[in-house]
Amino acid sequence: PSTDIRATLIMEAATQQLNSMGFNRALARRGLESTKVNGQIDVQRAAMWCINNAQASVPGPAVSSVDERKLKQVMDMGFSRAHAVKGLQLKKNNMQDAVLWCATNPDMETKGGSKPSSSKPKPKPKPKPKAKSKPASFGPESIVDNPERRKRRLEEYKMLEKEFLQEESKLSEKKKTYGGGRLGGKKKDAGGDEKVVDSPSKPKKEFDVTSAIRRKHESEKAKAALRQAEAQRKHEEKLKKERDVRRAKRQAAEAKFGDNIATALDYLSKNYSIERVRESLGIIAQIATRILKNPNEVKYRRIKLGKEKVQRTIVRPVGTMVIMKKLGFVEEEGEILVMKKVNPGVIKGQLAKMQRYLNRGATHIPGDLKLADAKSGPENVLFAAMQLRKMLSDIAELPGSVALRSLSTEKGTVFHQRFAGLHPLVEALKKLGFEQDHQRKYLRLNKPDVAFLRKAIADLDVEIERRKGETRVSRAVRSLLAKRGKDKTVYVVDKAKACLARIQRSPSEKRYWTLDLKRLLSSDEIVRDAKVLFQGIGFKVSGNTASWNGEDIGGLALAQEHLSDRWKAALLQLSAANSKKA
Repeated sequence: PSTDIRATLIMEAATQQLNSMGFNRALARRGLESTKVNGQIDVQRAAMWCINNAQASVPGPAVSSVDERKLKQVMDMGFSRAHAVKGLQLKKNNMQDAVLWCATNPDMETKGGSKPSSSKPKPKPKPKPKAKSKPASFGPESIVDNPERRKRRLEEYKMLEKEFLQEESKLSEKKKTYGGGRLGGKKKDAGGDEKVVDSPSKPKKEFDVTSAIRRKHESEKAKAALRQAEAQRKHEEKLKKERDVRRAKRQAAEAKFGDNIATALDYLSKNYSIERVRESLGIIAQIATRILKNPNEVKYRRIKLGKEKVQRTIVRPVGTMVIMKKLGFVEEEGEILVMKKVNPGVIKGQLAKMQRYLNRGATHIPGDLKLADAKSGPENVLFAAMQLRKMLSDIAELPGSVALRSLSTEKGTVFHQRFAGLHPLVEALKKLGFEQDHQRKYLRLNKPDVAFLRKAIADLDVEIERRKGETRVSRAVRSLLAKRGKDKTVYVVDKAKACLARIQRSPSEKRYWTLDLKRLLSSDEIVRDAKVLFQGIGFKVSGNTASWNGEDIGGLALAQEHLSDRWKAALLQLSAANSKKA
């Protein structure tokens, strides 16, 4: 039922309660209306009001006159005229109470359900003028004067009464089967004989709309709770099935690894991002470290697999459970991991393997550069390392830039000039996380780990600094300083820098590609020492002529940077030696 009907039912119930206390209905109704607070009815406050105003409210005769407009509205709901008049008279023209009284007292209608005919003939209805629009009214008339609401309310009352009658009939049938409607017992008479004595039956219950509505609401709540519990059960069953399917797939994939932790680590690196692998291995290392510190604490050796963090880092990634089993954990019923016996030696060994794997990219760079030294000159390896360091630094500064993370593999690009001829450095790129696209045109770092890249940059800084002193440029500068002195060395270094800068400014001017060293340096002795220097910065020297191939413009910039760096280092070394002598 609607909110308006419930309010009417609550008012009627409170009126009956005050009526049972000895107050007449008019006084009780006035007391309830006078003591309302924010629309809420308080029976105790109304009773006190009735006691204080009992003398001022003396019941008078019944209302004989009936409001024709309200009478017509009540009759429009389906009640006969006599029935509607009776209800309005009893309820003193209160239309809500009259409708409720007519609905709960249908026996007052005339037999046959027809309205009593009036002696006067009915006048023909006059056409009503169109009413002007008025603001919405929320009085008693607006509450009940709604055909749809009236129809729905009457249907609801009929349904509730029907349910009540069905329950009464079932109860009466049950009583008939157990003793003709009366339940009694046996009692001995004066002669000692037993006879059946019927107990008095309970008075027949009357139909109560309020209690029927309350029972209906309670049953609806109970049904809703059952539906919610059933939905929750189905959801939990669905989640359990999904976990079982994932566990079966994981176990099938991990069966191929056997007991090899290295295979599991390689699978993790190929199929998951570096961040997720680091998170998973970090959690496993944290668990193992706690167990080593507290081997007798059982709580550190029991891991519930149902937790979200454990699911994300240990259960879902394929390969992590192999690592947990190698540490000594055993899976029980797919719900918990237990380490029954602590073996510190095994745990420390597995932790060392995981730590080496976490530092796999950065720690491999020195070895890869050493392999590259055997296949190319020191300048080529140094310039490749410098280019790689610059590229990784840019990515670490702006990891979201796809352009910085992409390295074209076509001819004439940085990759082709610096890395293509050095296979160990190509492998180093792959270990750092670079992957080739499906068209084989790019090497791209899809998921950069900034912390991981900074470790690689630190290793490259060490290797670059160590290799700078071993290049031909560095040896030539030291030789010129030792043999020709500072002034002539400055002259040669400045000429070499000027040639490099001129080609970089105008790379299409082929006349700058070829240099006559004898004409440039004006001394045969200086030319012999300068040939090694020009070979180190990228020129091909034949006799007294040095020529550039016109391909590697980026290499000239690296060579100029390296020459400036070595010249500064040589000057610092010379000044330190002179200060010692002084």
